[in-house]
Amino acid sequence: MQISDDNLIAYLLGDAPAELAEQIEQQLASDPDLVSRLSHFRMVLGHIDSMGTVYEPPADLVDATLARIDEAESRVQPALSGLNASAAKQTSWWDSTVLTLSLTLLCCLVLPAIVKARFESRRVQCANNLRNTGYSLVDFALNNPEQRFPQVDISGRGGFAGVYAVRLKSSGFPIVPAQLQCPSLIGWRTESGSMLLPTIPTLNEIHELALTEFRFLQRVVGGDYAYNLGVIEKQCLVAPRYEGRSHFAILSDSPVFQDGRERLTAHDGRGINILYEDGHTSFVGAPSIIYTGQVSDHPFRNAHGIHAAGLTPQDACLAPSYFSPLGQ
Repeated sequence: MQISDDNLIAYLLGDAPAELAEQIEQQLASDPDLVSRLSHFRMVLGHIDSMGTVYEPPADLVDATLARIDEAESRVQPALSGLNASAAKQTSWWDSTVLTLSLTLLCCLVLPAIVKARFESRRVQCANNLRNTGYSLVDFALNNPEQRFPQVDISGRGGFAGVYAVRLKSSGFPIVPAQLQCPSLIGWRTESGSMLLPTIPTLNEIHELALTEFRFLQRVVGGDYAYNLGVIEKQCLVAPRYEGRSHFAILSDSPVFQDGRERLTAHDGRGINILYEDGHTSFVGAPSIIYTGQVSDHPFRNAHGIHAAGLTPQDACLAPSYFSPLGQ
């Protein structure tokens, strides 16, 4: 199937039908030209987003605009004389006023609806990405002898949170990199994080990478999502066992860590999507809801308030791709 530019833009905005999105993701794994085109449109949309999002017109927009019109009229008034000039001024002022009020009303009615629709579309597409990845994670666990999710090692080439994507690929549950990108972060990623990997490598392939290449992979292979670092059972670090729990977090929008604290950038900083073990996703408002304890288990800290593996089998702690189970 030929993927058009309109198809790619709809995919980036989260408006593509499920069948089309699946076809695009399949072709991304083997079509470098499509990857290049997608990256180009991601950059263009990023420039648009970087101009800032206006949720409501300024409260004094009408008064300020009318004041500017009066100012302009006062500058041309000396050049006008007689009845014709007065009529021209009155007509010009009235036309300008009507046009200004019409545009202001249009902004008040349309812009908030557009912004809200875009926000919801990207939130839903992000949740779909999490659920689709979650299906692969559950399949992995059900095919594991101990029914555990992908393991994050304490150290070595498997000792970072994003290795879950590598282990899925190595075990026959491949996912495409686009599936790990949150649509709400178009234009807001760091330079390295904005680069779309052509494919997810296998465990054997990451052991063959040079150190600098591996360090880069650590930061980006997990995409825009944070994965469960593991739990402590019988004084050993292990991957969580699949039990179908509705409260145990497996994957979520990833925070940015600064000075030991989390800063949420996904979804305009208004909240995060969290995927739970039973397969459902929930949009949790931020930052006040998370920090005031309205979720039973902080998604990015263990029971001791540390960004590290959970201390018990019921203690979920998620972290960005480059994190180790022992912390950053």
